[in-house]
Amino acid sequence: MSTPGALHLALILAQVYINRETTDTFEWIFDTLRELECQILGASWSLLKTNQPKYSGIYTENPAEFATCFVKLCSVHVLCGIKDFRGMVSDADFWCLQNFQHLKSH
Repeated sequence: MSTPGALHLALILAQVYINRETTDTFEWIFDTLRELECQILGASWSLLKTNQPKYSGIYTENPAEFATCFVKLCSVHVLCGIKDFRGMVSDADFWCLQNFQHLKSH
C-alpha cells in the first residue's frame, strides 16, 4: 500500500465513523492525515539509514516507496485495536470494521 493509499483508507474509515459534514470536521480529518503522512515519511527516512537491501530485499532509496514495505506490515496490527469495538457496535458494523482495508469507493 502506498502512502497515498494508506491515507485513502484512513479517510474512508473516518468517513464511515464521522457523520458530521462540517468544515471544521473535515479540516480536523485532513490535519490528522497530514500528520500521519509526515510520521510515516519520517520513519521511512530514519529506517532507510539502516536498511541493508541484501537482507531486507528492499532496494529502493525513495522514502515513499520504502514506507509501503512497513505500512503493509503494520496494517496487520490495526486489527488488534478494532477488537475493542466488539460489543460496542452491531455485528454488521463490526464485520465492516474488521474488513475496512478492503472497502472500495463507488
